[in-house]
Amino acid sequence: MRCRRESTSLRPQAGAALVLVIVLLLISGLSVLGAVRSTLLNEALVGSAADYNRAFAAAEAMVQDAETDIRGLRASGGATRIAASGIFYPEQPADMLALADGLAMRSGVPCQDGICLPADIDQLAAIEKQADLFSRAAHPVAIHATYGQFTGATASAAMRSYLGRETAGYWVEVFEHPPGARVGAGDFRYAPDAARPFVFRITAVVAGRRPGIRAVLREVFIPSPLIDNP
Repeated sequence: MRCRRESTSLRPQAGAALVLVIVLLLISGLSVLGAVRSTLLNEALVGSAADYNRAFAAAEAMVQDAETDIRGLRASGGATRIAASGIFYPEQPADMLALADGLAMRSGVPCQDGICLPADIDQLAAIEKQADLFSRAAHPVAIHATYGQFTGATASAAMRSYLGRETAGYWVEVFEHPPGARVGAGDFRYAPDAARPFVFRITAVVAGRRPGIRAVLREVFIPSPLIDNP
């Protein structure tokens, strides 16, 4: 009888132990699942950050290429733009009329091959947000210029996949400094030399390899600033 009573008292304890083991296993499983999800999220964040950093580095290279383009220099030392095409960077105020004529047929976006003549300083401020910016179907006449297109520069092996025609480009907005009407004297801190009274705003856009990653870099470039400008 004594043995029978001991056997009966062990049954609730065994049932409780089983429940406890199941709960512990469930908690352990949830912890492992949470750790795996956290690891995957961290890997995704690190991968996205690395992709953006590479795209940003490519955008920096694009801006330097645009500066070379504006200065009219090729990697080999020759001229970059042919003035006879009607799309070129102005050297003197009279050139603005020729550039305006060259872009007169452009509707909507006053740009071609990376040179833009906006109506005011804000007209193209958000154009880089267009999802179809590099699409030939959406823009049969290219708004942007590509890396090395007018300078002859060659992308490094590491940057080549980021600087393709369908994934990267730059455009340059041309503003005549006062007495021109499209930009005020206070819009830019440094004034250009009177011999070439132009301010160039460069925008470079590079799409990353991952969906939704896009690096945008904008720079105001004055090839010949006044050194005594405050």
